[in-house]
Amino acid sequence: MGCYGFARVDTIVAGDNPWVLDVKTIPGFTETSTLPLAAQAIGMRFEELVETILESALQAGSQAKL
Repeated sequence: MGCYGFARVDTIVAGDNPWVLDVKTIPGFTETSTLPLAAQAIGMRFEELVETILESALQAGSQAKL
């Protein structure tokens, strides 16, 4: 799919087959969304998470082939 960084992937399993329903490359992102809560669970502050995501995007953008 060509995604990088973070995303929310909605899936279902029908029988033995997993199916991807939807990929949200910019899912809801507030202090109470799932990703910030997961970061908080490992001791990362919301501000640190935002900085990490921005740094990753800037790095990926600088490596992009234009």
